Amino acid sequence: MHTGTESRAELTFTDLSITRLGANTVFSFDAATRTYDLGSGAILISAPKEAGTVRGKTAIATCAVRGFTAIVERRTNAQNKFIVLHGDAVYTLKKFPHDPCRLHFGQAVISPPDPTRPPHVCNVDISKVMNGRLVNGFRQKLPESALISADIEKQKKAKSEAQNQ
Repeated sequence: MHTGTESRAELTFTDLSITRLGANTVFSFDAATRTYDLGSGAILISAPKEAGTVRGKTAIATCAVRGFTAIVERRTNAQNKFIVLHGDAVYTLKKFPHDPCRLHFGQAVISPPDPTRPPHVCNVDISKVMNGRLVNGFRQKLPESALISADIEKQKKAKSEAQNQ
């Protein structure tokens, strides 16, 4: 599947999983193995725990997640991103199969197109990511929007507690 330069798309599956595609996104999906293959562009994947494990792969990395909402961005000549909005995930660079990154809500990894070392896990402000084009402008809310809102509140509380120490 390929989206145009100004288009976006949303795919809804019978298990209530949702995939949103950004502009200029090239990807395929293997229903038998529940694997997304992102050639380029950006996708948001939201799958409830009941949907089982979903896998994603790009030219440089793989990920496996269950009960999550995440954004995967793959650019040939720019940094690649994997952001977890809700849930937990394991992200592994193909060059470093023995150094997987374990991520939780509000965490991300950013990798160059040709990484020379495993990526560092960093924190992201989920509330800012939720203002993006893969989240807004669609007919339906994300299935995990209430859980993501709770995670945003957890981030705010943790930030407030850290500032008060």
